[in-house]
Amino acid sequence: MDLSQTTELSTIRDWVRWAASQFNDAGLWYGHGTDNALDEALALVLYALRLDHSLPGDFLDCRVTSDEKKRIGGYLKQRLEQHIPLAYITHEANFAGLSFYVNDDVLVPRSPIAELILQGFEPWLQVDGQLRILDLCTGSGCIAIACAHYLPDALLDASDISPSALDVARVNIERHQLHDRVNLYRSDVFDDLPAERYDLIVSNPPYVSQEEMAGLPDEYSYEPALGLEAGDTVYVYVTRTSGNLDPLVAVSDEDYDITLLRDAFWDQIDLVVEQGGDPLQELPEIYRSLFVGWDDDSGSGYDAAMEYQVQADGDYQLLVVASMHERKARMESLSDGFVALPGGWGTFEEIFEMLTWAQLGFHQKPCGLLNIAGYYDSLFAFLEHAVVERFVREEYRPMMIMEDDPAALLDRFAVYRAPQVRKWLGPEET
Repeated sequence: MDLSQTTELSTIRDWVRWAASQFNDAGLWYGHGTDNALDEALALVLYALRLDHSLPGDFLDCRVTSDEKKRIGGYLKQRLEQHIPLAYITHEANFAGLSFYVNDDVLVPRSPIAELILQGFEPWLQVDGQLRILDLCTGSGCIAIACAHYLPDALLDASDISPSALDVARVNIERHQLHDRVNLYRSDVFDDLPAERYDLIVSNPPYVSQEEMAGLPDEYSYEPALGLEAGDTVYVYVTRTSGNLDPLVAVSDEDYDITLLRDAFWDQIDLVVEQGGDPLQELPEIYRSLFVGWDDDSGSGYDAAMEYQVQADGDYQLLVVASMHERKARMESLSDGFVALPGGWGTFEEIFEMLTWAQLGFHQKPCGLLNIAGYYDSLFAFLEHAVVERFVREEYRPMMIMEDDPAALLDRFAVYRAPQVRKWLGPEET
């Protein structure tokens, strides 16, 4: 960087304007604190002058001393020539309206989870008394600390596999005086955590593939790969209830049912996947799904479960039905098969109702359990026990299919033939 041009710069405003122009010419990447050259320049110049954004606007016309000019120039040189992210120069980052110390042992805080924290995780988290929250892959501790700040009745456990990251988190816990409410653990996901039952598990784990890492701007190379790079396969732990599945489950956030099945089933078989949510919420176009909703005339009918029919063509359409029974009937009519992922009472009820309808002869479609991390092992063993005890006929046993792998489950769906069992008496036999 040629600092000879800066001899004509005298005020704070001059330096901010000139730095922004230099940033634009250099094609810097923004995303570690600001999103444009002008805000980036202002933040860096104010840091060099030991000032912050509370500075009144009139002070931007104050003159800068010779020593201050050298300090500003040094920081600008780091940003322009080395592409060091702003937060690693200033060692400060904002998250959820709070300030955090950061260095290159942790990712620069920028997770959209901040919006959920500010909303108290509503409507998913019902705050009634003290909460136990776990923050996995805590890094700087920003998510755990923000949860503790905005949820004053919450106790936090925060874990990370990196000792250096935990050192940064300790600095931030002390900064926000939360050492009595945020506990740190060195742990590889759940391996060395205390035996606690949590009301909420929050995580911003490594999520960038190796291929994507290679194409990231230079600024990201300063962040620890341990916190950013997920390797060839991205694994995310998600559960809708307080389940304890192995965290290495290849699912993703809200639309985990569809996401998990998409690659294996796309364009091959029509599936209706049970899913709760708001039908008016924007749906990623790739799903091109068909909603089936439930209207109870109360204005809150969409609190009920809905189904997404995954199909390869056409836009999605909202269908409103009059009752839960009609919702299930529509689900059955739209589907060529039924898959249950790990879930609770609602999941059990849905899959066994479809199975019962098949046994009654209402349809001849396959029903399956996707046995992620062995979740359905015990249930499958119980079904075998029911056959042995003759509460389920041997002929009906093949109607429930279970596989650990989505592709294997699909293969068995493709060749499934419903058992031909004579169940009802004819009129002449009554």
